[in-house]
Amino acid sequence: MDLTKLRMTGFERLNRVCNLLCQKTVPFGLQPAIRGSACLGISFQFDEFPNRKVRLNHHTSFLTYANVVNFFETAKYFCFFLGKITGCNKFQKKIPTFAVVIKFITGFSNRQIKIQNFYKKMNATIKKLLVTAGVLLVSLPVAVFAGNNEHGIDYYRAELYGAAKIFFLQQTEQTVEEQAENYYYLGQIYYKLGQIDSAQYFYNKSIATDAEYPFGYIGNGSLELKKGNLKQAEELFKKATGLAKKDPSVPTLVAEAYVEHEKYSEANDALKKARKINSQYSGIYTTEGDMLMKQNKVGDAMGKYDNAILFNAKEKATYLKCAQVYKTLNPDRSLEYLDDLFKIDANYIPAFALYGDIYRAQGDAYKEENDTVNYEAAYTKALDAYEKFISIPGVPVLQHERYAQLLFFTKNYDRAEKEIAAVLAIDPDNTVMHRIEAYNNFALGKDDVALEQITNFLAITPANKQLFVDHRAQGDIYLKKGDFIKGEESYLNAMKFDDTKKAELYGKLINAAEDAKDYPISIGLYEKFFEASPDYSTLSLYKYGQANYNASIAYTDKTVVAEEKANPSLQEVNEAAFNVYIQKGNKAFSDMISRKSDNYLGYLWKARIHSIADAFDQIRERSMKWHAKQYYEEALPVLIANNENGDRKNDIVEAYRYIGNYYYSAEKNVDKMAEYYKKALEFDPENDQIQGVLDSISKMKAQQRAAATKAAAEQGN
Repeated sequence: MDLTKLRMTGFERLNRVCNLLCQKTVPFGLQPAIRGSACLGISFQFDEFPNRKVRLNHHTSFLTYANVVNFFETAKYFCFFLGKITGCNKFQKKIPTFAVVIKFITGFSNRQIKIQNFYKKMNATIKKLLVTAGVLLVSLPVAVFAGNNEHGIDYYRAELYGAAKIFFLQQTEQTVEEQAENYYYLGQIYYKLGQIDSAQYFYNKSIATDAEYPFGYIGNGSLELKKGNLKQAEELFKKATGLAKKDPSVPTLVAEAYVEHEKYSEANDALKKARKINSQYSGIYTTEGDMLMKQNKVGDAMGKYDNAILFNAKEKATYLKCAQVYKTLNPDRSLEYLDDLFKIDANYIPAFALYGDIYRAQGDAYKEENDTVNYEAAYTKALDAYEKFISIPGVPVLQHERYAQLLFFTKNYDRAEKEIAAVLAIDPDNTVMHRIEAYNNFALGKDDVALEQITNFLAITPANKQLFVDHRAQGDIYLKKGDFIKGEESYLNAMKFDDTKKAELYGKLINAAEDAKDYPISIGLYEKFFEASPDYSTLSLYKYGQANYNASIAYTDKTVVAEEKANPSLQEVNEAAFNVYIQKGNKAFSDMISRKSDNYLGYLWKARIHSIADAFDQIRERSMKWHAKQYYEEALPVLIANNENGDRKNDIVEAYRYIGNYYYSAEKNVDKMAEYYKKALEFDPENDQIQGVLDSISKMKAQQRAAATKAAAEQGN
């Protein structure tokens, strides 16, 4: 706010400057320039000073003296910094005279004293001083001359009505004009909130506070438009424009009122009047942009907004409007507008909500793509923005809600817990927060609390408001607590909300079943997983084959055989189930070979699962059929080809030994057995077992030769 343009005398302006300095500048080391007693003596009873007449008593005499001393001290402070500027030296010379006059005034009590002459003498010099001092104060770290209502107006123009209302209601010790402005904006806020009686009350308060402040009349005119009283509205608008004939903001605000009620012809007429006053007034183009936006002419509106910025590069609210338009159309362009806005005002609170929303959306997209690095970076930026935004009271609960969500998504669970509680204290029926509260407690390890919360949430929330993630979360908790049946039930419910996530949920159930070593269950789940995800990976196929391998091993256990002997009917059932697992495993590993013929895993595990069939027969005292021989023979070349660093040494030895044992047991061919064992020894020279078998074979052959020689000698004799 430029105090030199207020409808105040120079004396009043300096009064305001002094008060602002006393209030605002202490943290910046400026206090020594102002006498402490003067600051203590300031009283806004002197808002009556325009009457040029004050009733003095012992109390007001002190206050008058304190104010005047404060004026002098402040003026000297300005002059100290400004140096030899016209008016400063002259003013300093007059200070002693003014001091004598004021001491004379304060010597009287309970009298009416005209101070017209005293006032006139001070006024001209103080005016000059203030105009120059304004230049100095612009460069101070804090905007001493910024209007007390500035932040509230920023909030209002950004449609943050709750925050704006709190701000305006908290303002105290304002000038007449600031108070009138305050009441007008409170009226606007209540109007936007649909509280028409309150709006009219504050418009009238604005007029009562300062009958020459035009905006209160415009507010009442807008109310008349709402009632359909066009003529009464026009009279109020005419009254407002008559009070500020050279101020383009007044007819522009009249135009805004017409736009609000979709009276575009009248709005354009009002804007023409504003143009006649100042065609480069940025508010004209912003209002035109708003009018076009209301008619869904987005492209034309953006052109008007850009014109507004062209004529006033510091038009913060218009930058924000542009950024909001581009939020979903072109987020990068939206961020450019916000970056330009932050160059103007790095602490422009309304922009942080939009900034947070954009980066939150980007983070969501990156998360969907499993791009951990980028989604965490985007969420961090969003968090920082929301944190700044919610630092002011009265901002929409939505941003608190989004802040809590991001704290959860970024694993700030302790902080999320507090923010969730804060939101629920304001909005106890907030569906989003209740579900996030359950998720967050689960993440904090409060499983019982989380399960109770999500179960209650699902019980009272209509099905059309439930989400896939709600049932998934419930299933996750059940599985963690070891309740597979209820976990599966929750996941099946989740699939009803999003059947594209079946593969994900079957994967979770598979892991739970395998952790419990319940391989028959996991096999059935794998098959549902394959159905839900036809492009399943080779790794999934491999794990499915292994599940069948592990399921088949169970039938080689001695306790199973003992049960079969006790109940012979079980043997047929068990053998049928066993053969199914062997067949499924065989197919899985065969499919692996078809997918990638140079990968050894398919060959090796195909041989191994068939070797289980040997164990099945053997433990039941049946003759071995050596089911795995041909598969180990097929595996050997691939295993050897993949043994560049000796990684497959043990698998190669396994294959050679199996084939060697076959020749010994099935064909009684010791030489063939020795041949394969020697090949095994080439890959594992330190293997004592292989060497022991070969030594036994050599010893057996030596004994056979000795026996043959002896038999031949005896026969010759």
